[in-house]
Amino acid sequence: MIALRNVTKKFETQVAVDNLSMELQTGELCMFVGESGCGKSTTLRMINRLIDADEGVIEINGKNIYDYNEVELRRSIGYVVQSTGLFPHMNVRENISIVPRLLKWNENKILDRAKELIDLVGLEVESYINKYPSELSGGEAQRIGVARALAADPDIILMDEPFGAVDPLNRANLQNEFMKIQKQLKKTVIFVTHDIDEAMKMGDKIAIMSKGKLEQFESPETILLSNNNFVRSFLGKETYIKILNRFQVREYMKKDIKKELCYKVNVDENLRDALAEMIEYGTEAMSVVENGKIKGTLWLNDIVNIFQKG
Repeated sequence: MIALRNVTKKFETQVAVDNLSMELQTGELCMFVGESGCGKSTTLRMINRLIDADEGVIEINGKNIYDYNEVELRRSIGYVVQSTGLFPHMNVRENISIVPRLLKWNENKILDRAKELIDLVGLEVESYINKYPSELSGGEAQRIGVARALAADPDIILMDEPFGAVDPLNRANLQNEFMKIQKQLKKTVIFVTHDIDEAMKMGDKIAIMSKGKLEQFESPETILLSNNNFVRSFLGKETYIKILNRFQVREYMKKDIKKELCYKVNVDENLRDALAEMIEYGTEAMSVVENGKIKGTLWLNDIVNIFQKG
């Protein structure tokens, strides 16, 4: 779907991206992480031709991006940024409708699409469709930013630290909401973040960059086993705890229900939160509940065994 071959970008004497080669498959969510100035956002902007590469080739569906019409290329790629980029003088419906209107969709289709997307990102259509950006919280504005990126149903979405300015609670909610959307729509996504926890939680693949170079590009599980000194340093000492965000309680609970235990955990919680609760309560087992009903038991040993398998 997206291939970069020996791509280099310089700003005067500074090498921002250095001989970068990688391939993303259709439907993958790739997280770009690394220290500030390592080339993450520059790579994103080269893919949709906001800036041009100095060397190398970038292909989409096997076709060089310079063989596409520049305007049509950008309209065919969803783009979400940290500041949301919503036009303050346009309401939610108008902001979402920008690209469909440029593509000359009829107005009924545009309105239906706007309503569909507001609902998809977890907001109530009638309450939000006529609101202006100044009337939205940071988290709500980011949801509308995602909706706008999806408006013309692009195959590719580029996201440049989209949740970076949102408070931790809303950030977690946005992550979860986007993962639900991605599971349903299977877009090809490149998501830039400084947060390795976010990358471990969300990514099918993780690209770790340093000083313009790609240090490693693998699945989160493979990244955890890396022998690369920079990667291991970047991940930090809590590496194995971070990956628990990827797994839900329902995947690891035992279904042989015997009795209700003192402490309970929801079936949809992730294992990292469940482990934190076990440590807080000083327990080795918790009853797993769904809609108020006991569905099984989660054991501490089963969480520990994930690390032993790694």
